[in-house]
Amino acid sequence: MTKNGPEKRPGRAQLERLLAVMLKEFGRNELDRMFLHAAESRCGHGRLNEAAKLAGCFRKFNHRKKKKSQDYIDALAECIQRMRLSLNDMVEMIAPPWNRLQPGANVVLVVGKRTIPNPHPGEEGTLQHYAIGARDAEVVSHLTDFIQRDLQRDCRIKLAAVSAGALKSRSKRMECLSRLLSHAKRGALICIGSPVVNPLTDLVAEWICDGNHVDRAADEPTPPPAQFVWPTETWEGLNDSGSYLTCPTRPTRGAVLGIRLRGRERTLPVRDSDTTIRQKIDDHEWRGAPFKDCGLLMADTSDANRILALCAGHGGLGTLAASHALTSRAFGGLLERSENATAADAPPLWCVGSRRVMQVINVTRKKPTSECFDDLTLESDPWEVKDVDEFYDSTAWNFFIPMNGKIS
Repeated sequence: MTKNGPEKRPGRAQLERLLAVMLKEFGRNELDRMFLHAAESRCGHGRLNEAAKLAGCFRKFNHRKKKKSQDYIDALAECIQRMRLSLNDMVEMIAPPWNRLQPGANVVLVVGKRTIPNPHPGEEGTLQHYAIGARDAEVVSHLTDFIQRDLQRDCRIKLAAVSAGALKSRSKRMECLSRLLSHAKRGALICIGSPVVNPLTDLVAEWICDGNHVDRAADEPTPPPAQFVWPTETWEGLNDSGSYLTCPTRPTRGAVLGIRLRGRERTLPVRDSDTTIRQKIDDHEWRGAPFKDCGLLMADTSDANRILALCAGHGGLGTLAASHALTSRAFGGLLERSENATAADAPPLWCVGSRRVMQVINVTRKKPTSECFDDLTLESDPWEVKDVDEFYDSTAWNFFIPMNGKIS
């Protein structure tokens, strides 16, 4: 159904023309998958053969699948019409850029790991143990579920846990990232977590912003359009290592934490610190209180063979929210908008780029219990896109900046 009534189905000739375009764009294997998934969704899981036989066309479709293109299109069009499917039923399943993922492709999920005390009593001080953050694990779960269940892509999910201790120098980090990118050829690499927890986050952000020129050591990297504002102690550690996504201005004690756009003095959006949340608990004011968090989603799909993305939150839920934004249908719209943008369309902080975007995420968290641990949950929808000026002139949540390596 549409707002104006039932969806109008194209006539046979128009349908075949549209299928010919889709066949050229996606190929037979992908078009088969799209049709079978849409048909099974319509008929019910496991009942596709039965329903299709009743329609009297599925056998004919299978017989002509390997014939000439026009025979294939004719059979597929007949199936779609007999089963009363729409092209929207098929296209909805492969929103860009995820339609690029081919069966067997590698999807590399990069998380930071840190050392923890040996959990076995009596064995302290023996072997080091590593762990990844609980929120990062939630992001890994969400992305895996999205790719394998929602997209139904038979991809290989590879978890790469990297340690800051083993990647102290830029050359080591660059070597590690290059190796991981080679694994993600014809697939995707998604970096998870802020520079506080993931030593490759800054390099991935620089790679996206600076047009993949991070291997040219003589070049000064293009500053990102937005950067994190951390507490003083965190800033000192990150600034010493030249963190790309960290605001270079030293924060004062008690400064507002969050994200700041380049050229702006205000920090928006903001994140309520753990200290603030603990104070609310101690004052018995936690119930129903909104606690803010924020994050950055960055992506580069200019390479036809690879998706490169970064989900980095100021807090853990900021990272999780960024991963949900990455898998939303609105993400494909962001990429299309960046590809078609012109200088006349762009606010001063935008630059016209092709399929490379940054989105600032702002979310509200709620505390379900008075326990002094991080059991916060997301309470707001961070997916709506807002322009820069509207973002700063109101309480709007998000904006995006298409990037071409030069920030005007």
